[in-house]
Amino acid sequence: MLPINSIISCESDDNYTKLQLKNGKKMLITKSLKEMEEILEQHSFIRVHRYYIVNLNEIEKYIKGEGGYLLMSDGNSIDVARNKKEVLLKKLLPIKSKRHFPSHIPTCSSAFKTVIHTTVLGIRPTRA
Repeated sequence: MLPINSIISCESDDNYTKLQLKNGKKMLITKSLKEMEEILEQHSFIRVHRYYIVNLNEIEKYIKGEGGYLLMSDGNSIDVARNKKEVLLKKLLPIKSKRHFPSHIPTCSSAFKTVIHTTVLGIRPTRA
């Protein structure tokens, strides 16, 4: 059995789904992306595109754009659909703002904090 927290992202491949794992391996499973979305939605995953679901804890950066894109912990970039952008930013804000952006959390890079502050909160973080 595969631990859910070992999944970085899921990519649609017709009626199959490709899983990108933390150990660098990829796995093809016999479930559609829709089925995976139903399984993972109760965990820290969000559908950001018609072809992608991502683990919110594995997002390193959000790059602004029409829809923008995400830089994931494995170095891959994943497009964000325009119609999914607002939901994504709302999901990210409570996760990051509850923590008040402390520097000791390894999954939240300083560049990511800056993007969230300027994009969502409309403020620039102060430097110590």
